[in-house]
Amino acid sequence: MLNWMKFLGISLVVWVCGSTASVAQMNDYNVIEVCNKGDILLEYAVFATKTDYWMGDRAEASAWYKIQPGKCENVNPGTYRGVSIGFYQKGSNGVFGNPVYNVKNADRRMDGRFETNVMCLPGNKRFEETGSLSSVRRKITPPCAEGFYEFRMSFYIQPNDVFSKITLRPDKNDRMLPWPGEPIISQQDRAINRSVATLNEACRNHFTLFDEDALQRLCNCPSRKIVEKNQDVVYLIEFSISNGDEFHEAIKVVNKNDLEQYSMECLLAGD
Repeated sequence: MLNWMKFLGISLVVWVCGSTASVAQMNDYNVIEVCNKGDILLEYAVFATKTDYWMGDRAEASAWYKIQPGKCENVNPGTYRGVSIGFYQKGSNGVFGNPVYNVKNADRRMDGRFETNVMCLPGNKRFEETGSLSSVRRKITPPCAEGFYEFRMSFYIQPNDVFSKITLRPDKNDRMLPWPGEPIISQQDRAINRSVATLNEACRNHFTLFDEDALQRLCNCPSRKIVEKNQDVVYLIEFSISNGDEFHEAIKVVNKNDLEQYSMECLLAGD
């Protein structure tokens, strides 16, 4: 009788422990499924995070992944415990855009250190950054570095003991911002572009009888070369132009041989 009770006790422990282990393994890989029930392709980027007792908080920011119409995909790029997700898709005018989808069962507002509502991405190029939470967050948080764009995220989701599933119905008429947006450029490049525009306008005022193709070779191209390769005298050229001097007079502060070389390079570039 005693042995029979021991057997029952051991069996009960095994059954309970086995059941607990089975429940815990239902989503061991932290699967988060997003289903595309629309008729257009969805592409997405993620900012995924998790706490790690030994290595500290970890993160991954990566793009781009695809969800074909009628398909579901696991948007968790690893075994992360939380994922912020953003999307882009083609609009009705054929231009790609970055919509924001509001999901009722998203876990919380995206303003904590484990989630983000915007991340900096290099257009549609493949992107992946992994490491400590702080280092990855620094690289994807605005203001964006040169050549990167602000990409809006839709929601943050945490996997639980069952498979998390989000259903989206993207439509070409959804409201969205154009993607990529305006590139982030440095103050120096901004100043160069302003100077090029000043010289180009003065040049075009001089060559009034030429078509656009000729003006590109005679004005646009040489103006950029003059500005980029003669930064030490650009202010003198702009000062002369602002005082009413003709383009060909204002650029005399640049070496004549250099000017001839710029002109030749620009004329040959169009051939």
